[in-house]
Amino acid sequence: MKKNKFWLAAMAVTVSMASCSLEEVMEQPEPQAIGFSSFVGKPTRAVTEIVNPGSTGGGTPLSTFYVFGKYGDAAGGTYTNDVFSNTSVTVTATNTEIATAQYWVPNKYYKFAAYSDGNDSLTTTDKVSFDENGHITITDYEAGDKDLILAIPDEVQTGATITEDNPDAVSLTFNHLLSQVGFEFTNGFTNGYKVQITGLKINIPNKATYSKTSAYSWGAPNTNADKTYTVNGGDKFDSSASKLSEYNFVIPQNNGSLNAEFTVTVYDNNDIQIIQKEFSDVPLATGTTTTPGSDNNVWTPGYKYKYTATIDASVLDDVMFPIEFKVVAVKGWESSTGGNSNLPLN
Repeated sequence: MKKNKFWLAAMAVTVSMASCSLEEVMEQPEPQAIGFSSFVGKPTRAVTEIVNPGSTGGGTPLSTFYVFGKYGDAAGGTYTNDVFSNTSVTVTATNTEIATAQYWVPNKYYKFAAYSDGNDSLTTTDKVSFDENGHITITDYEAGDKDLILAIPDEVQTGATITEDNPDAVSLTFNHLLSQVGFEFTNGFTNGYKVQITGLKINIPNKATYSKTSAYSWGAPNTNADKTYTVNGGDKFDSSASKLSEYNFVIPQNNGSLNAEFTVTVYDNNDIQIIQKEFSDVPLATGTTTTPGSDNNVWTPGYKYKYTATIDASVLDDVMFPIEFKVVAVKGWESSTGGNSNLPLN
């Protein structure tokens, strides 16, 4: 079966957190609450991407994250004392530091982890945990329509005396843990024909565990699921037009053996259907990657992948045949059988 060719482009999605100073405390310092700063970077086109608190530029503003925290007596040791356990923290739209009901203990070493599953939480009973080594584990996460983000700040050491500036608010930089995949089709016909794309989907492993061994990473994904797409609302579109589907969140994984399927229908300039062809087993392998820090044929966390294809007669030449004309000959001139005739000059 003849397959249309795709090329891949990747765009980084960056979400960052920056800190601000606490309000000035006069006279005798009171016990300082453990606080978190919140700021999300410039949004990009998304279905449900998490963006700036209070943002009106598209996406879903970060409004809530969930935090784990423990402390211990030695740097890089075990953190045996609980401070936060999947505790909800509300983010303010003005990005000031967010005080909590917990307070710093002198001469301790703290480890934190914060996440947001599209502003929702995961359950501590079976989905998310935080161990004495300061490692968070997200178990059997199933990619859906939520943007899963995670921040793991550096260890925080408290001194013998706690002041308003020491330690400062815990600065969080959230990273997107999922990848996004979308499709763009171009109508490459130049004769007024229209193209329609229907039944577009990919079937991929859609559940995995995120944890740390030597580094944080996703385990092998499992439990296949269909990711479905619509192109131009399922309607046909004109020549030379390009139509982008929505994006789906996917578990980052090797895409070397993954495929897409869809149906192409072509209409002539009288709006009459000419052909319809089903494409299956269209490879999603990215080939040589341009994604920083990624191996070939791998979707990387925090990146959007857009597969593009041009639909024209060259990818449909086994079902779409042009009207052709065949020149048999150009006939020569014949002489009349009556011979020459004299012109009547008088």
